[in-house]
This record gives sequence, structure tokens and C-alpha cells, in this order.
Amino acid sequence: MKDLLPAGVLKQPAVSLYCLEADEMWSFVGAKDCPEWLWLAVDRRTGLGGGFPFGQSG
Repeated sequence: MKDLLPAGVLKQPAVSLYCLEADEMWSFVGAKDCPEWLWLAVDRRTGLGGGFPFGQSG
């Protein structure tokens, strides 16, 4: 007997999940009284970077 499903019902739902690791680090740019922050996000499965914005903390 064949496994029949009603029209429009998927046997396995299509799901995309991302698992990112995020971290922050700071560095002095030009002078010690001007720290700049770097936020880094990396996809754990692929190793691809998710973002590298610079800015102030807070």
C-alpha cells in the first residue's frame, strides 16, 4: 500500500535554521582615547561570516 498524503501536505516541512556564534572585540584606532568595537558573527555550519560592523559600544 502506498503512503498517501492529502493534497498540499508536505511529508517533511521545509525548514532553514541558522546557528550563529557572535563575539565582540575592541581596538584602538589612531589614539587610545578612541576605542572602536568590532562585532563578529559566524555561521557554525559553513564558517561564513555573518557581519563585521564597526562602531561604538552600547
